Amino acid sequence: MATGAPDGVPRVDELLPLRGPEASVETYEYPGTAENALRQLDDAYPAWVSGVRALGTAGLAEPQGATSPPEFAAAPVARLVLYTSVELFHHGAEVCLLRDLYRWSLPNLVRESGGC
Repeated sequence: MATGAPDGVPRVDELLPLRGPEASVETYEYPGTAENALRQLDDAYPAWVSGVRALGTAGLAEPQGATSPPEFAAAPVARLVLYTSVELFHHGAEVCLLRDLYRWSLPNLVRESGGC
């Protein structure tokens, strides 16, 4: 593993498992089914955990540096890890809510349209 910091601790921008591959709206492979989405999540989770653990205590205390927005450059990497986790929980909860609302609405749609 690359160790760009003088003390041998990898810099955040060197931890590909933590940051993940580059992605954009054009290049991201969107899952077409819930099964594929769960598979993507199952595949990404071990890489994320491995990347975070590879940081160790010293790496989590390191500043985020220039790859972060300027207002967070001096904040510890632990803040980035926590923020990323909160975002995952937040958006995961939104997906669950939408799924529940969709499932709840199906009987109403069937009744209104006279059935299938």
